[in-house]
Amino acid sequence: MQCETVEIAQIKLRPEVTEEAFLAAFQRFVDSFVRQQPGFLKCELLKRDDGQFLDVVHWATRSDAFTAFERSSENDACLAFFELLEADEADASSGVEYLTAVIPESAEMPANSRRLLSF
Repeated sequence: MQCETVEIAQIKLRPEVTEEAFLAAFQRFVDSFVRQQPGFLKCELLKRDDGQFLDVVHWATRSDAFTAFERSSENDACLAFFELLEADEADASSGVEYLTAVIPESAEMPANSRRLLSF
């Protein structure tokens, strides 16, 4: 059984990059690349209290997520977006996690399970 994969990328901007420039580049990155990839389900951009961002992308499968990551180095919008970020030059996947959805968003959970998972 294939399970949905959630990709979480921690994003730290280079000091000279404004939030406005980042958000515009992020939108181009998502519209021209991410949304076009097989298995893409949805994307969210979250801002942490420390000003850093988290890019959360939901994929149909882990394979879809990995394939999109591999293709990103060949796309101009991706490369322009990545230029705005502080990154580990030796490891492009640094700060990226892939998680498997245990309970899909649309699944109805039994009432007694909700109590255990609430926080």
